[in-house]
Amino acid sequence: MAKIQMAKSLPGRQAGKIQNPILSFIICHSFAIWALSFVICLSGCAKKSPYDAGFAKGYFKDRVALVPGASEGVGPTLEEAPAEKIIDLGRREAKGYDFGDESLKTLTIKSWEALNDKDENAVLVFTQRCIELYADEAKKQSAKLSDYPDGANIDSYQQLNYIGACYFIRGEFFKYIKDWPKAIQAYQVLVENFPFAQYWDPRGWYYKPAEIAKEEIRKINEGYYK
Repeated sequence: MAKIQMAKSLPGRQAGKIQNPILSFIICHSFAIWALSFVICLSGCAKKSPYDAGFAKGYFKDRVALVPGASEGVGPTLEEAPAEKIIDLGRREAKGYDFGDESLKTLTIKSWEALNDKDENAVLVFTQRCIELYADEAKKQSAKLSDYPDGANIDSYQQLNYIGACYFIRGEFFKYIKDWPKAIQAYQVLVENFPFAQYWDPRGWYYKPAEIAKEEIRKINEGYYK
């Protein structure tokens, strides 16, 4: 009985409830901080998860895009690139690069990685090699279509989809270095020759590079990035 009476006489306690407002605030505030830290931790872990093997990891690391191959595109750098440096490299200059098994997937992965590294020579070398090997078949596939293939048939047009991605990568890179004519040229090839290409976004859907390219051409022509 004495213990019960002592418990009742203690300040801030009544029937097992905390009545001290300062103590209540401290506990609630501490819980809120813990919950926020837990959410941030989960978010950080999610970002470290490996992407699908068909994509480069990063797609520009300076917060231009969140995930590789994502459908937002990239913004241009602040510096103009010297025009004399922007050339397509021939066989001799490409000898130092590892093309792996030269499959569609391998060459496109290497193209994304080069874009992520902002390596202009590598972007041109890997996309050009992919185009040399697979563009003819991609054009044949494109000629059969009058609309986008549905989900069940998208994988039947891999040459079309990967070559469309390569021209998109070239356009994105030239836009990034503010070589506007070459960016428009790459986008235009995509729009005119591979309009029904689709590419998998790691966030869970196929996007349409040619539609983005049309918008980028419009923005460049209107001086949006200048």
